[in-house]
Amino acid sequence: MLLTGLVATLFEQEQAGDVAAGVSGVVDVNNRLEVSGINANLAEGLSASFLGEDKLSPATPDPDQALAARIRARYCWSASLHDQEMDVRVEDGRATLTGTVDTWLNRKHAAEAAHEAGAREVNNHLLVLPSAPVPNKHLAAAAHESLA
Repeated sequence: MLLTGLVATLFEQEQAGDVAAGVSGVVDVNNRLEVSGINANLAEGLSASFLGEDKLSPATPDPDQALAARIRARYCWSASLHDQEMDVRVEDGRATLTGTVDTWLNRKHAAEAAHEAGAREVNNHLLVLPSAPVPNKHLAAAAHESLA
């Protein structure tokens, strides 16, 4: 399912994606909703501040850095991902995720969020903490394949 249009806040953007994902029969959500106007600038500034980035320094826009910032902002605003130990690197639109997460579902959500932020490809090298149970055979097989 593709979501497009304008919303007023990042919360509304995330909520719309969550609602769409909960619709019966939907297997994938491509959330391309844009946060409009001053709220987008405020949210970007808050996310950058939270992530320790200096928004006042003049720099040439780098699409890979902008994509990495969008991915980190999604993690920052996500209830399940904001406190996970993840690192994001982007090169030529390809995001590489490293670090650790608490659950297999968080690992999956991290990759989905990177795609939704605009990554054309995601190399998911996130490790799941040993105490996390594997939810089912299909997810375990997919996790094994992505590590290969």
